[in-house]
Amino acid sequence: LASLLLLLPAVAVAADPPVTFDADVKPILKKHCLNCHNGDRPRGDLDLSTHAAVLAGGISGKVVFEGKPEGSSLYTLTAHLEDPKMPPNKPK
Repeated sequence: LASLLLLLPAVAVAADPPVTFDADVKPILKKHCLNCHNGDRPRGDLDLSTHAAVLAGGISGKVVFEGKPEGSSLYTLTAHLEDPKMPPNKPK
């Protein structure tokens, strides 16, 4: 999960199709994160259901910083590098 989130936003490689939020990232977030962080009732005011919402962040501020995964809590929490580990009680 954490490794794939680094691709947000992604740089396309020559012959590979470009990575997109809707096709590549959103299915992972839907499976692991959207039960709690959705547009209807975003826990911590963090909605991960759209690219714009991810970039907006939540009550604790921005969760992604392009090109800086070590400063992006969406990466560090899902990689279990910081607490609270996300998703709770699940593998990274």
